[in-house]
Amino acid sequence: MLLRWSAKRRDAEPTLPTLRPDDDASRAAFERDVLHRSVHGDESLVRKLAGIFRQRDRDAAAALARWVADGDLMRARDKAHDLKGGAGAVGALSTALAAEALQRTLDGDGVNVQQRVAALQHALSAALEAIDAFLSDPGPPL
Repeated sequence: MLLRWSAKRRDAEPTLPTLRPDDDASRAAFERDVLHRSVHGDESLVRKLAGIFRQRDRDAAAALARWVADGDLMRARDKAHDLKGGAGAVGALSTALAAEALQRTLDGDGVNVQQRVAALQHALSAALEAIDAFLSDPGPPL
């Protein structure tokens, strides 16, 4: 009974969108529209939440690499899980996908952990760069 319930739960979890090779890299790095829709168009809240993500997770990839190197895989897995949720919520889709892949790897799917960490570092760097550019643009006058 428990196995059937947990299998159904796992299948019911929302999945992140699949990025296609023709997706614009900057668009995949930070999809402002994702965040904009989730806060019902409140532009000041979009900026605030993007800034919080930038501040909170700026050093996440370096911390993950350090924890993996030190063998603290549970801590790395937990941070990858948190980063997946935070990145997905703000529209940093490629980061969310890379964090999800790292989380799966740390859960034991056998793929090279270092390769996944490097992919996450690259995705997060692109997302932070796109968020920095977004936040430095004052936008249209109110």
